[in-house]
Amino acid sequence: MTTITIDLPETISIPLGRESAYGALTVQWDRFPMNALQYIAGYGLKQVLNDAMATKTDKDGKALDGAAIGQKAVDKLNALYEGNLRMRGEAVAADAYEAEAIREAKRHTIAVFSKAGLMKNIPNGTEARMMYALHRALKAKSKPRMTEAEYLANFCTTKVGKAIRARAIKTVDERRALAADIDGLI
Repeated sequence: MTTITIDLPETISIPLGRESAYGALTVQWDRFPMNALQYIAGYGLKQVLNDAMATKTDKDGKALDGAAIGQKAVDKLNALYEGNLRMRGEAVAADAYEAEAIREAKRHTIAVFSKAGLMKNIPNGTEARMMYALHRALKAKSKPRMTEAEYLANFCTTKVGKAIRARAIKTVDERRALAADIDGLI
């Protein structure tokens, strides 16, 4: 059996539902017995590897075969072995600051696209509406398609992107301070 030591904050706040629609739970790591920690680690790793295979198409929308889909999990595992929490092409946040910045960048992009009329005439049922609008606009300008991660990485290098990132850090810090104050009241 392998023994590992992980430095964690005493507590973490787990959002319940998308964007904390059902509130949040404050979790105390030191209250878990070893079998629960082993379950959490195993389940979390399984989820991360399966999430890596969630998209079963390439960047052009062509279906991948089983070997290529499985390779995505292998690539994710190797990235984790190297300490990389994100891989090129993933729009998954590595921390709370980045998660907030991504949400704000998407909101900003949708607002700008809406004002420019780019969010009109998107087919019903389209899940990634922002990316649909972006790809349509890029195609109209004969520019190559890009993944959401590529778009957001580029966006974050702009003046607006940098301002949104700074605001995201402030927002998360304020949210954490408020959560600490609430914990003191209970």
